[in-house]
Amino acid sequence: MKITFVLPTLSLTGGMRVLSIYTELLQKRGHKIFIVSMPLPQPTLIEQLRSLMRGRGWLPAPKTQKSHFDKVDVESRVIETNRPITDLDVPDADIVMATWWETAEWVAKLSPSKGTKVYFLQHYEAFDYVPKGRVEATWRLPMHKIAVAQWLADIARNEYGDLSVSLVPPTVDTKQFYDPPVASEAAARQAISSHSRDVLYYNSLERLRYCPESFLYSC
Repeated sequence: MKITFVLPTLSLTGGMRVLSIYTELLQKRGHKIFIVSMPLPQPTLIEQLRSLMRGRGWLPAPKTQKSHFDKVDVESRVIETNRPITDLDVPDADIVMATWWETAEWVAKLSPSKGTKVYFLQHYEAFDYVPKGRVEATWRLPMHKIAVAQWLADIARNEYGDLSVSLVPPTVDTKQFYDPPVASEAAARQAISSHSRDVLYYNSLERLRYCPESFLYSC
């Protein structure tokens, strides 16, 4: 099949990593994948003026940033400006997939020739910094939804009445995450003890990060 992923700006986020992995796996199965994504955001006029007033000069255009797609051999296009993606940006395909609430708005307006419309859900994106009403509206769009977690599938069914949502949780890459064999029971006990110390150390750092006064009293 020909499948198009409509993505926000490519980056090193966890969600982008999942999509890059699916891209590679689908291509290994013989599917043709095309990705279209947004460019890095440009400084706004207000940001430029603020920078000038503070004596920092004119802000340069942002450079390219690393992403999980850098090492993925896939046909792709980054559109020239931050704007909605339209039919002119997307090839005809069998499936076109939205991957973020804003891309869902754009995919919903694409022509039928661009493929069956699918909404890939990795989070409930009604965050404080985005328009919650628009996010909620995308969950009501007549697109088949694929959720990576049961709680997302439950939201789709219980809050938006979508009874056909598909649950496709990510699997574990056993080449990266595995339990190496140990030579003896003593070695196993030592490994567990070392892991416990690492966990305690990490938890202590996290506590200091979110509550710097915790070394003085309990937060």
